[in-house]
Amino acid sequence: MSIFEFTNYQDFLDYWLSQRPKAGRGQMLKLAQAIGINPATVTLIFSRKRDFTPEQAADAAEFLGLTEIETDYFLNLVMLARAGKPNLRKKLETHRQEILKRAQNLQSR
Repeated sequence: MSIFEFTNYQDFLDYWLSQRPKAGRGQMLKLAQAIGINPATVTLIFSRKRDFTPEQAADAAEFLGLTEIETDYFLNLVMLARAGKPNLRKKLETHRQEILKRAQNLQSR
């Protein structure tokens, strides 16, 4: 599965973790160390009680080995999860659709 098949970054993280050897055992600790946050915070993010900050999301995308366009999409999903006002959510959703179109164009080449 591709990140572009997800509309929630935490669902993508769950999938990513499930694809790691030993069902991702130890990967949340490595992620926390890579982005410089407490492992308990990563646990809260995976349990959907917190969201990444944009800075943490950028570092997480690098840790996950995402390409530039995948990183744009991942960051957009994080911002969507954090957005509080409907007009911001609408703009971010429009941007998400634009990223999806660019990704499809790249994949069809």
